Amino acid sequence: MTGYDTALCVSPHPDDDIIGCGGSFATFVASGGNAATVYVTSGENGNREIVPADLGAMREREAGFASWQLGIPEERLTFLRYPDLGTVHHESLIVDSLVTAIQALRPNLIFAPHESDGHPDHITSYKALMTALGRCIIPPPRLLCYEVWTPIPTVDVFVDISTHMPKKIAAMKEHQTQLLKMDYVGKVTEMGQRRSEEVRGAGSCEVFMDVPTDFMRHRVQS
Repeated sequence: MTGYDTALCVSPHPDDDIIGCGGSFATFVASGGNAATVYVTSGENGNREIVPADLGAMREREAGFASWQLGIPEERLTFLRYPDLGTVHHESLIVDSLVTAIQALRPNLIFAPHESDGHPDHITSYKALMTALGRCIIPPPRLLCYEVWTPIPTVDVFVDISTHMPKKIAAMKEHQTQLLKMDYVGKVTEMGQRRSEEVRGAGSCEVFMDVPTDFMRHRVQS
């Protein structure tokens, strides 16, 4: 991922960024890149044992700790706080928020969930992002879509994250409220190893769909 200096991750919930592209984001930051993350929701419905209002605040703090593990300071994080499991009812507002974030940062690389990832908030986030890009007046960024719940059907890009896998694991461990219900550390470890075996054997990889953004050019040129 050379040739890019500013990257934005669109994360439907705190922890999706770590699962989907945490190693690639750590690699980007380590190479001197300027990185930022927008969290569409605060994941307040992500643990039924914790009151949603409390959980949302807890997960925002966890996101800050996790991003620090990747080398991203807390001031580079934006929490939009749309309803967890309810983004479909706020898609137009999410579009507006993403337009504002993208125009301000002017990234030339964007990470986001792929269009058929198996969670309604992920699908809405993807759709809102594509609409937002159509409204932004910036040079078209490269859009790499990651997987969380549903494997990418056709992989365009493999990124070797072996060197920075320890950072990804450390970041995942910061999401304690989620580790109470599922072994996400094991999940990201297995995902990385499985994807690496497809192309290089040992090590860890993250995979992406390379989604065209050429439709933006007419706005930049007009």
